[in-house]
Amino acid sequence: MQIKNNILDTQNLRFDFTQKTSELIERGTCVIIFPEKMKCIYEGKEGKELYVTNKEIFIIKHRYQRKYNYRTANTAFEIILNKDILYNKINQVKNIVIKENIIIADITDINNSLSIFFDKKTKNLKGWKMLSLDQKEILFKINNIERNIVIDQKFSIPEYD
Repeated sequence: MQIKNNILDTQNLRFDFTQKTSELIERGTCVIIFPEKMKCIYEGKEGKELYVTNKEIFIIKHRYQRKYNYRTANTAFEIILNKDILYNKINQVKNIVIKENIIIADITDINNSLSIFFDKKTKNLKGWKMLSLDQKEILFKINNIERNIVIDQKFSIPEYD
């Protein structure tokens, strides 16, 4: 299956995103570097950034000089950002749904309710739907994706309290 080959062949991704949580819609840009690194910069006055690195999730709000951090254990990021785990989970999917131009793979286990979306034509990652740490549904849509490009990205977390 081309989706699994794309997963294994991908070293990094850069893309624009739209994230919907409840009624809140946020946009920005992200970089994913496999294994297990992600940085998203959100548009807006808060100066919000999300980092996933060293098995931790950091949500930064520069406007308020605040940093919140959580472990990635038992979260969807543990699957999405690890190619080996993602590949194995895709292998185990029994029900793949195709809607319009999207392939949907439901990956649900004891710890996660996760749907991953792939582009029907290119088989590239198109986003995911998951539950946040506070059990709110997050819909994360990817656009303008670039694969395996030269990325000079720093993953330094600000020293806010």
